[in-house]
Amino acid sequence: MSGVQENDNSTDKIAEDSKDSWYKDFEETPEQFDMGVEVEDPDTDVEDYEETYVRKKKKKIRSSRGRKRADRYDYTDLEKPYVCEICGARYKTRPGLSYHYSHGHNNDSTDNTEEETNYTPPKPSAAPPPPAPVPPPCNPPPQVMQPSMSSWPGPSSEDGPLTCIFRSLSSFSSTAPRPTSEKGNTLPSTYCDFCLGDSIENKKTRMPEELVSCSDCGRSAHPTCLQFTPNMTASVKKYRWQCIECKSCGICGTSDNDDQLLFCDDCDRGYHMYCLTPPLSEPPEGSWSCHLCIEEYGRK
Repeated sequence: MSGVQENDNSTDKIAEDSKDSWYKDFEETPEQFDMGVEVEDPDTDVEDYEETYVRKKKKKIRSSRGRKRADRYDYTDLEKPYVCEICGARYKTRPGLSYHYSHGHNNDSTDNTEEETNYTPPKPSAAPPPPAPVPPPCNPPPQVMQPSMSSWPGPSSEDGPLTCIFRSLSSFSSTAPRPTSEKGNTLPSTYCDFCLGDSIENKKTRMPEELVSCSDCGRSAHPTCLQFTPNMTASVKKYRWQCIECKSCGICGTSDNDDQLLFCDDCDRGYHMYCLTPPLSEPPEGSWSCHLCIEEYGRK
C-alpha cells in the first residue's frame, strides 16, 4: 500500500510541475508578444524572416515621409513670380513654368513658352538725338519766259499789222502763287513777268512804264514787253483785261477751244470764230478788229 501511495504522490508532483511550467510559459508569452517578439518557427528560415522584417521597416519609413510631405511649406505669391497666363499656376523658377507649359497645355501654349524662354529684358535706350535744323526754303527768282510767236498759214509781212491772234507773244507764265485781297480778288503783281522790272523802270528800255495786270491771275507786264499797239494800251485800261493764259471768249465767256480764239488788234479781246456773226471758218488775213473797236476807232 505504501508503494502505491508513493507512485500516486510522484504522479501528482509531476502533474503539478508540468502545470507550473506551463503557467510560467503562458505568463512569459504575452510579454514576448507585447514586445513585438515572435516565436521562431523551426520550419521557417531565419533569413527569410529578416528580409520580411526589413521590408516592413522600409514601408514604415516611407509612410513617415508622406506625412512630412503633407506638412511642407506653402510659398507666397512673391516667392513664385512666374505665373501661367492660361491657368494662373505659379512657379518659383522659369524652367518650372516652361515645363508646365510643355506638359500641362501641350500645343496650346508652345508660342508662349518660346516667348518666355527667349525673353530678354529691354535695354535702356539712349536719348534720341535732337532733330537737325531744317534750313529755310529758298525761293528761286521767277524765270523770265520769252514770248513765243505763232502764226496762221497764209499772211505775209506785207499784209500790214498782224492780227491779234498772232500775238501769242503776250503769253507769260509764273509758277509763284498770287496773293489775294480780303474781297477774294487777286492782287496784281508789282513786277513784269518778262523783264522783271517794275513801273519805275523797264529793264529793257530803261524807262519808267506803267504795268498791265491780268484781272484773273494777277500777272503783270509792260505793254512794250507785250508788244501792244497804242490802241491796245489805251483799251486794256477800260475793261477787265486777261492774259493769254486766262483769255476767254467775249461772247460765250468760256475758254474752251482756245485754238479757235481770234484776238482783236485794237483791244486784245478774244472771240471764238464760231461765236462771231457771221461765224468764221478761218482767221482773216491782215489785221482784224472786233465790233466794239470798229464803233470806237472806225473801220480800217
